[in-house]
Amino acid sequence: MESKWKDIASSEETLKQERASPYNIIAIGCQEARHTRLFKSWLDACVKEYEESGYRLIRVVRMGSLSLVLLAAWWMVAGLQVITGTATKSIINRILGNKGATYIRLDFRGTRLLFVNCHFSAHQEKSMNDEKTT
Repeated sequence: MESKWKDIASSEETLKQERASPYNIIAIGCQEARHTRLFKSWLDACVKEYEESGYRLIRVVRMGSLSLVLLAAWWMVAGLQVITGTATKSIINRILGNKGATYIRLDFRGTRLLFVNCHFSAHQEKSMNDEKTT
């Protein structure tokens, strides 16, 4: 019987925590945002604002002007495992540019989550035609 009451108490505590931070995980993806001092100060201000609201910075992945930022509610942090992230550049028309993708993968209590931010070439059909005619 005591175990049941502990479960109820812990679920009530979890509900309070969830109400304090309405989203469990926040992913912020930016494209065409060069990493200048202005961008860094904006990112720092965002992270600070979320941290003051009970979130913790989990990971930042950058590639050129592409960024992915992941934050989680403070009460989730203990359950996060195997946090990895990387960036993959794409080559379009034999030119390596600011196109590609960033991702962050993590496990939360046995559930695998993947967050992807990608930026690919617009007008791909034109790009393919150009390649065929050259």
